[in-house]
Amino acid sequence: MPRTSKASYRIKLLGSIRRLFVGSRSCEMIVVSLACVLLSLFATPTLIAEESVKYTFVFNLLDWVVKTELNVPKVLEEGTVATIETSFTIMEKGEGIMLTLTNFEVEIGNSVVSTYVGYFTYAGQKRALSLTIPILGVGKIEIPGLTATTAITIRLRGYVTYADWTREDVNFTYSAPIIVQTPIAAPLVSLDTTERDGKVFLSIILRNLGPHEIYNVYTMLYVNGSYYTMKFINVMRSGDYMVFIEPLNLKPGIYVITSETSYVTVYGVNKVAVASTRAIIPLIPLVTIEASTSHTTALRTLLINGRVEPRAIYPVVIEMSTDGGNSWRAIATIKTDELGYFAYNWKPYVTGKVYLRAKVAETELYKEALSRAILLEIEKVMPIVVLSAAQTTLSVGDFTKISITVSPNARLPIAIFYKEVEASDWVLYTVINTTEDGKAEVPTQFFARIGSYVFKAVAQETDYSYKAESNELLITVKESAQDQEKTTIPPLAPQLNQPIMVIVLVASIVIAMVLYLFGRRRAIET
Repeated sequence: MPRTSKASYRIKLLGSIRRLFVGSRSCEMIVVSLACVLLSLFATPTLIAEESVKYTFVFNLLDWVVKTELNVPKVLEEGTVATIETSFTIMEKGEGIMLTLTNFEVEIGNSVVSTYVGYFTYAGQKRALSLTIPILGVGKIEIPGLTATTAITIRLRGYVTYADWTREDVNFTYSAPIIVQTPIAAPLVSLDTTERDGKVFLSIILRNLGPHEIYNVYTMLYVNGSYYTMKFINVMRSGDYMVFIEPLNLKPGIYVITSETSYVTVYGVNKVAVASTRAIIPLIPLVTIEASTSHTTALRTLLINGRVEPRAIYPVVIEMSTDGGNSWRAIATIKTDELGYFAYNWKPYVTGKVYLRAKVAETELYKEALSRAILLEIEKVMPIVVLSAAQTTLSVGDFTKISITVSPNARLPIAIFYKEVEASDWVLYTVINTTEDGKAEVPTQFFARIGSYVFKAVAQETDYSYKAESNELLITVKESAQDQEKTTIPPLAPQLNQPIMVIVLVASIVIAMVLYLFGRRRAIET
C-alpha cells in the first residue's frame, strides 16, 4: 500500500469538509478557518472550541420588569472584534404606557459601543440585537498567549412615557468579569457606518496590534451574504493603521455586512479575522393626510385620516399650526395599522385658519417624514344651553338640583342667575364649568319663603364660542303641608265656643252678686 503524505491527508480532509458544507457562505467561512488551523498547527495540533458565556439580568425600571440576556465569547482576544448577542424581554409592564430604551452601551477595556434598542408597550414583548466591539487596552499582557481578567459593563438609558405624554428617565448599569487573551499576531478589523449628505458610508478599519508584521492582507466584504467588494494590503507592520471608506449604494433596508480578513504571519501561519456589523439605510416614508371637511365650527368633531407608505406600523404625530405654519404643536400621537392607515377624531378648541399635518418621527429604520399641510377654516360656535331641574314644584325648606347641558359637548364656563317672578333684576347665583361631555349639575339653596323663582344659565364667551343664554326655568315654592295644619282653624270651631263663653260669663256674674250681697249684710249687722 503506497504511503500517503501528511499533506495529502490534509487535502482530502479539507475536500470532505467542503463537500459537506457546499452551498452556504457561512459554512465556507468555517472551512477557511479550519483550513488555517490544520495547515498552520499541524505539527502541534491545538483545537480551541469557541464557547460563550450567557449573562442574564432581571431588573426593574419604574415597575417595568426587564430581562436582558447577553451572549459573550468565553475568551476574548486582544486586537479582535467581539460580537455580543443581546435580547430584551418585558416580563411585567410597569408605570405609564410605554418604555423606550434609547441607548444600550457596552464597555470593555478602552472600547465603548452603543445602539438604540426600541420601545416596549406590553408584557412578553422581545427585542434582539447584535453589537460588535473592538477588544483594546484590556490589560498589560506582555507575553503573547497569556490571559487577563477584566470586566464587561453594560449601561441602559431610556424613559417611561405616561398617558399625558410626559416622560421620566430610567437607567441601569451592571458589570461582569470576562477573560481576555493576547494572540501571537493581533490584527484588529472593525466596521462602522456613517451617514453624510443623505448617503451611508462603510468604514473598514484595519490595525496590526501584534508585535510582528503580517502579509497578504485580503479583506473580502459581503452584504447579506453576497460579495460586495475587496481590499488588499501587501504588508502591515506592527502598529499600522488603515481605514477604507466604501459608499454603500444600497436600497433602503437592513443589511448585515461581514468582512473576512485573511493574512499570513511572520511564521507562515494563515489566519482569518471576521467582523460584522448591521447597516441600516433609512427609508423616507411617504405620508398623506386629509380631513373630513375644510370648513367647520369649533367644538364639532371632525375626522382626520391618512396613510404612510410603505405599509408598516408607524408612530404618527398629528400637528397643528395657527400662525400660518411658522410654529407647530402636537395635538395627538397615534399609530398606524399594519397597512399604514391612521385615523383620529379631533374636536378643535381653536378658530381661524388652522393648518394640519402628519409627521412620522425619525427612528433607526426611518427618517423623519412630513405630509403636506392642509388648511381648515374654523369658526366660533354658538352653543345651545339647556337648563332643567329634578323638581320644579317645591315646599318651603326644600331644595332641588339644576342640570346644565351644552351642545356641542364641550368644557365651557357657565354663569347661573335667578330672580323672583315679580323682580326685574337678575341675581348671580354661581359660576361653574361644564365637563368635557358638556354637562354640569348644581344644587339650589333651601327656599325659605313661598313664591315663584326663575333661573337661567349663560355660557360665557371664549376664544372658540359665543355667549349664549339658556331657557328660563321656573321653580314654584309653596307652603308646606304641616304649616297649613297649624295655621288653619276648622269652620265649626267658633260655633262650639260661643255657648261655653256665655255659661262662664253668667256664672261669673252670679258669683259676684252673691259675694256682694253677703258682704253688705254683714256690714248692716255690725
